[in-house]
Amino acid sequence: ALTKFYDGVLDLEFKKFWVTPWFLAQEGKKILSEKEGEGVGTYDYEFWLPWRGPRETSEYLETQNLSNNGDKYPKGFSVKTQKGELWSGCAGFSFERLICSFLSQKGFEAKNWPAEVRDRVEFTEDLKFA
Repeated sequence: ALTKFYDGVLDLEFKKFWVTPWFLAQEGKKILSEKEGEGVGTYDYEFWLPWRGPRETSEYLETQNLSNNGDKYPKGFSVKTQKGELWSGCAGFSFERLICSFLSQKGFEAKNWPAEVRDRVEFTEDLKFA
């Protein structure tokens, strides 16, 4: 759903990665499933900022991650269920970074924004970008 929104609605240049969660990487572990999106892992969404350079070589700005943490935290904090295995997850999102990415790619003039975005933003005469 996020990929469709970023690509189809906002029309942004971004990369999506399936990576080892930071807490496992710090422990020197890598237990990613062979199949993307299954098991323990993190989706990272990173957006291109034109002022940083070409798409192919510039550093992208991470705006969001979604993690399946497996049983690390339930076991670590002794959280249990009556039957079955208990896993946890988390997500982090920066609305400010997404807005920065959008304005960096689309500019401050609404006429350059995707139609669906223009249709949903209410502009007033007082709204000015400096």
